[in-house]
Amino acid sequence: AWSGWYHHPALQARLPTGMAGQDFAVVGVISDLPDRHKGVDRFRLRVQRAYLDGRPVAVEGELRLAWYGHRGEPLKACQRWQLRLRLKPPRGMINPGGYDSELHALAQGVVAVGYVRAEGPNRLLAESEGCINRWRGRLSAAIAAQLHGAPVTALLQALAVGDKRGLDERDWQTARVTGVSHLLAISGFHIGVAALLGIWLAGGLWRLLPWGRGAMPRQMWQAAVGLAFALCYALLAGMGLPARRALIMIAVVCLMRMLRRDVRALDSLLLALWVVLVLDPLAVLSASLWLSFVAVAFLLLGLVSATSGWRGWLSQLGRAQVLMSVALLPLAVWFFGQASVLGAPVNLLAVPLVSLLVVPLTLLGSLVWPVSATLAGALWRLAAWLLQALWSVLE
Repeated sequence: AWSGWYHHPALQARLPTGMAGQDFAVVGVISDLPDRHKGVDRFRLRVQRAYLDGRPVAVEGELRLAWYGHRGEPLKACQRWQLRLRLKPPRGMINPGGYDSELHALAQGVVAVGYVRAEGPNRLLAESEGCINRWRGRLSAAIAAQLHGAPVTALLQALAVGDKRGLDERDWQTARVTGVSHLLAISGFHIGVAALLGIWLAGGLWRLLPWGRGAMPRQMWQAAVGLAFALCYALLAGMGLPARRALIMIAVVCLMRMLRRDVRALDSLLLALWVVLVLDPLAVLSASLWLSFVAVAFLLLGLVSATSGWRGWLSQLGRAQVLMSVALLPLAVWFFGQASVLGAPVNLLAVPLVSLLVVPLTLLGSLVWPVSATLAGALWRLAAWLLQALWSVLE
């Protein structure tokens, strides 16, 4: 009942079939990082006003657009444009096991797709400097400038701000064959690493500032800072569906800590799943929801070891990777029709290197970039060198 009530307005918001193929005058804001490739600009536009034959029409939501032959300045996130658009409802193939573009459009809030008409009154109305996507674009450009065309520039941009525009088919093929697709962009696991980095930094500050110890207990302070780090990293990722789910899971754990509630790990996982499905019932149809929650469940099983010290840590890491690889194998075959048999041994090398070294270095570089571009560049180059060494082995 909740799912039906929640998504009925979303289904009704899609462009009616009777309006397909007509030209609309639309005023809207670019809501993501535009992608220019081979003379075509592809971008998302959040509609503010729409007109058909001079009359206002109810088009509310996101548009997925292409602009062929655009010769002006490259489009930027958060710009406000007036455009003449040829639109149609989002449609796709319904082949069993194939990519369901219509379902994806519904989940993303895309109500229509189309392209910009060259003969229309297309003009830039305003710039916005304060939005998060503009910062994402600037940070991505800063990484590219500091790395000077290094082969793994696109990989580091994806890890830093979720900017996957530079990844080509060879990168994705290498990731699929070796089972490290989850490491190519900001995933739930990386947001967890960001939260752990915040917890670690908060613990250090708590010890260095004795006068602040009486204001808040250490665990509450660490939970609050860890949640703030996770939120900032999720915003840098563009707040996609996997990022939002990971943020909810981390928020449940951190809030329980701040409220001093002793909750079992499995109960926290189930509470996070409940919150996710209340906020977005359609998430149950997403492969990433099943993969992420099943992976975390098996991680909880794997991170139990009677051995302490570095041997216990290695035992936990190995057990967790084997458990996750075996558990996720049938799900990967079910959702994608393929799975990597190299996933377990490759991830034993890739996950510690990327999550414990590359991601923290990339995050620290992003934190210090507004203060010192030189120091940020040094951290990014070190992360790129480590990532290049790993990627050379995988290729």
